[in-house]
Formats: sequence, structure tokens, C-alpha cells
Amino acid sequence: MARCITLLLNFIGKMTLGLGELVGMSLEAALLEWDRMAEFTADRAAALAAQDSQVMLSLMMKLAGGTLFQRDQMDANEFLKQADLYEQVDVNLLDRMYKLLIVTPVSHPLIIDMSEKQA
Repeated sequence: MARCITLLLNFIGKMTLGLGELVGMSLEAALLEWDRMAEFTADRAAALAAQDSQVMLSLMMKLAGGTLFQRDQMDANEFLKQADLYEQVDVNLLDRMYKLLIVTPVSHPLIIDMSEKQA
């Protein structure tokens, strides 16, 4: 539903001269947030199944963009520092707004955010 509602909102927006689309944007944002949290829950379930935080940390680093060629260069401590920096962004209101703009259009939570919570 979260991924398909955009088409419906565009159609309604054209029929209502854009007003329906404005109202629907909050609904779309809420559904996309729910979708990201469902993905986060699936990753937490994987962590429970794996029962090894190092395996999950390695997986999250690979999902964040590490390739087989880079696996010797990936540093878990640096990855976790990035997660800490990501969490510190929430201190300033303007930074929170920028973070929201980055996160809103994506279908999955940012890997860096998830790694900090699972490790």
C-alpha cells in the first residue's frame, strides 16, 4: 500500500487541483514510515535468528555498500562510529529536518541507523 499510494494520490491531486495530493502526502509519509519500520523489524528478527551480533554487524556493513573486494577494508568500529554520528544529528531541529528529507523517500531504513541499534 505504501508503495502504490503515490499513483492514487497523483490521480486524486489532478482531480482536486492539487488539494487532495497535499492532504494525501501525510498519509503517504505515514505509510512509508510504517514500511521502513516493518523492514527494521525483519532485520531485528534476523538478529534474533542469528544470535551473533558480529554476524549481523558484518551483514549490515555489506548491505550498506561493502563488496567482496572491500571486505578486508571494512572496519566495524568505524561503522559504529558513523551510526553514533547519525544518531547525534537529532540534536538540532534543522538537522532533523534534513535527516527526515533523506529518509522519507527510501523504502528501507538506513543501514547505518540499524547497525547501531542491533550491535
